[in-house]
Amino acid sequence: MIALKLKSIFDRNIFATNVVLKVPCPRDTALVNAHCREGRARYEPDQGGIVWRIKKFRGDHDLLLRADVTRLRG
Repeated sequence: MIALKLKSIFDRNIFATNVVLKVPCPRDTALVNAHCREGRARYEPDQGGIVWRIKKFRGDHDLLLRADVTRLRG
């Protein structure tokens, strides 16, 4: 399981736009079940992991990503 907290440390009236966060996963990853309240997170094998895209990220704010990663059995 992956739990990731992303915190903006800039003023509350400033916004970051089109934020992209990449979380590497093992090469033998078979399935990823990702959950986030803001933005969209999904496993992209061609990127080598989970890609979390956030359109608008407010300052002085926390976001949380949780993901269950299942690896191939061999």
